[in-house]
Amino acid sequence: MDFNTRFAKIVGTPSLGRDSWIITEVKFFLLLDLSLSSSSETIAETGKKIIDELSGKFNQLENKNLASLKALVKESFLEEDGVLNIILGTESKGLFYLVCQGLGKVLVKRGEKLGTILENEGGVYGPIKP
Repeated sequence: MDFNTRFAKIVGTPSLGRDSWIITEVKFFLLLDLSLSSSSETIAETGKKIIDELSGKFNQLENKNLASLKALVKESFLEEDGVLNIILGTESKGLFYLVCQGLGKVLVKRGEKLGTILENEGGVYGPIKP
């Protein structure tokens, strides 16, 4: 089955000390929202470091399932004062897995139906259907 997605990133305008990113690669979907109150690095440097670390660890996972994805996002933290919100998703063996650390909301539209499948901390998975 072909797996096609469309993403809408609905976040505030980047400002001093706050930004967000969305990364869509083959079987790797990441939304990162980052706020820093004080830092020796710029927001872009900190965001890039977190994205590189997450994607590197994701690629090293042998089993990409709900437990391993939850553990992966739990390992992500800020060394400085700030807020980090992550939504991470992947497709594996006909199932789609999503996990959220911090604040976030995932909506899915199938046909004419729109529903929330994940909101804030936690994780979900299910079969991919057209």
